[in-house]
Amino acid sequence: MKKIVYAIVLCAMFLSMPIALAFPPPQSQSLLCSPLAFSDGTFVGGVGNGHMAGGSFQIDTVYAYMQGVYSSFIVFIKFSGELTNTDHVKIGTISAFVVQNIIIGNTNIQGQRTSLIAVLMRKNHDQFVGRIVGRPGPASHIWGQFIPSI
Repeated sequence: MKKIVYAIVLCAMFLSMPIALAFPPPQSQSLLCSPLAFSDGTFVGGVGNGHMAGGSFQIDTVYAYMQGVYSSFIVFIKFSGELTNTDHVKIGTISAFVVQNIIIGNTNIQGQRTSLIAVLMRKNHDQFVGRIVGRPGPASHIWGQFIPSI
């Protein structure tokens, strides 16, 4: 029964992604409270290339860093934040869900919105490493750590 529910949720997310990308939210959003007040904590991570060595992930090249907030739910984790280049200059945003061993979301880099799908290679309680699914050829990795609020 759990597998059927997970499959239905996953299909619903895949079907709703084109609709969500077609109608982007307005740029001027007003928040009365900080996003951190509604989250379970913060996250940090990166996007780049790496490899597994000795049971741990080794980073070879960093393309971008990620930082933001996350919220945990029963079946998934939602995180959103900023993407910065290696000089720590903001280049875009990221918003994604971690469902089981899959990351589904989108990035907005310099006004160009792109879907993001990654398969997790390793997921602990607060850390993850995944491989981004894309066109044929070398695939980038995504990694991160969730830091709970105290």
